[in-house]
Amino acid sequence: MFLNEPHNVTSFYGTIVKKLNEGRVQIFNNDHAFSPYYTSAFTYYKLESFFRRGNIDSSYKKVRFHIMLLFRITNGKMPFPPLNSTKKMDKYCEHLLNILNNESRALRAFEKCINIIEQSGFDKSDKQTIKLVSKTKILIDYTERHSLVDMPVSQ
Repeated sequence: MFLNEPHNVTSFYGTIVKKLNEGRVQIFNNDHAFSPYYTSAFTYYKLESFFRRGNIDSSYKKVRFHIMLLFRITNGKMPFPPLNSTKKMDKYCEHLLNILNNESRALRAFEKCINIIEQSGFDKSDKQTIKLVSKTKILIDYTERHSLVDMPVSQ
């Protein structure tokens, strides 16, 4: 969600663990603020709750981490702060958490992300597609090109 790498989480858990063990991953650094980790976990929880209740079609579960990334990109206040800048990162995450704490705003925000996936031509049904960094880049580029970045979700 915060590293722009949802393609790595989709099914390469063994690779992630190996990178963590070798110290080649940018997560869990001692100097990072805690707020992005909490925000990521809470975003995952909210998205999963919408799947369970049927608010979001379960066919999007395959791209849940892409949805989380798009949620951050489309709702995060710019500029995106460094992960080790606690004060700035806390403020950045506070805005995202305010959206997530409001059920209707959170659902609309996730629906907006799903629309981006649909309109960008991203093939969510192809397991290989969702693992490619190039496809993640397509989503990010589409979002930026269509001025969907930092557009607040209405109250």
